[in-house]
Amino acid sequence: MRVLAYLDAGSGSVVASAIAAGFAGIVVVVKMGWRRTFGALAPKRRRAAAAETRPEPARDLDRVT
Repeated sequence: MRVLAYLDAGSGSVVASAIAAGFAGIVVVVKMGWRRTFGALAPKRRRAAAAETRPEPARDLDRVT
């Protein structure tokens, strides 16, 4: 059996990067799914959190410089 393959020194880092990227992608997917699932079950908390993150409107537009 003749093998025509070559692994240079950078191949290990490519494999490690692919594994790290896959893990990060799984974490993001799980986090988004968790928020969607449990966010639908707790609408009061979601509305309260959305109200806290809204910026307040400017009160006096004449004094803005």
